[in-house]
Amino acid sequence: MDIRKGSAVIAQINKLIEMKLLDVDLTQRKFSIQPVLWQARDLTFKTNWSRSIAVYWNASVSRELFNRLNSSTDETFTIHDANTGLQIGSFHLENGFKAMEF
Repeated sequence: MDIRKGSAVIAQINKLIEMKLLDVDLTQRKFSIQPVLWQARDLTFKTNWSRSIAVYWNASVSRELFNRLNSSTDETFTIHDANTGLQIGSFHLENGFKAMEF
């Protein structure tokens, strides 16, 4: 991803945070999204959106935190329903997006 596109992705994520549609916990790799933005979306949308949060996370954490968190074997980001707190999916850089089964 080129710098211009990466900057646009980060700006879009920041806008969602400002609008209170997304809550981010960088240390836990936890992203809580309002369900209205997630429901009725296809797997391609969810995968692309998950890649965007990975770009945001990489750009937002300090190098020290990045190295400490990446020293673990778990490179998974979790996506949660902002209203209920329930996990609705996860994203791993190598394995892609996986919806939670209820």
